[in-house]
Amino acid sequence: MSVTAPAAPLPWLSRLREFYASYAGGPSARSAAYARLFAARLQRFIGQRDVSRSAAIAAAERFFADKSDVAYRLRSEPSVEALTEGQRVRFELEARWALAAPAETAGDARAADTREMVELRLFVELETDASGSVISYVERPRTRHFKVGGDRDEAARGFDLPASRCDDGYERGGVALKRGTIVEDTGHFIELPMCGPGPQISRRVRYDGDELWVDESSYSLVPNPHGGSSLGSQDFLVRTD
Repeated sequence: MSVTAPAAPLPWLSRLREFYASYAGGPSARSAAYARLFAARLQRFIGQRDVSRSAAIAAAERFFADKSDVAYRLRSEPSVEALTEGQRVRFELEARWALAAPAETAGDARAADTREMVELRLFVELETDASGSVISYVERPRTRHFKVGGDRDEAARGFDLPASRCDDGYERGGVALKRGTIVEDTGHFIELPMCGPGPQISRRVRYDGDELWVDESSYSLVPNPHGGSSLGSQDFLVRTD
């Protein structure tokens, strides 16, 4: 009687692509992917220690419960380091999902059909046992920043809620941000219709201990030297990293 040897693990790039592709498939697909990749017990999982695989799956599903259009993809080739038993694997991820629009905008007709989007960069480090099963999985966010741009000293304004430049009192409200100011990106943004020719992206940023919603850009019709008008834009948040 012949005995079939167990299949060798896929190379890490293929394993990870397969694992994160499951995130878009909902709870059952994610649970099956966790069962294939993770050991029965993990030394670390995100912020928890000494946790069972089933508890890790339950924690993940609680996290994704209010999220839709979940998509995770690799942004770097995995770096693999041999350990005494097993391996350590490091890589960078891009994570994206949608949330319901901020509750505070519920009475705003402009936000009726919008969703709050989240885009994050994550550094991931995992470790395996000798069999290749993951026994430690840790994510930490990569901090990213914007520099305030524009053609005026007070180039941008930050608000507690997403605000349109078309709103009455916009130029007198909120927190004035000077050109060149560095703000931290939280990864949250929302797209609002604009009274001009295009939509408006409002991003939630951290500045001086507070979180504010700030326009990414402004679009307007400007005179065209050759006649008529053209669509002009002005960037108020410029990515620095």
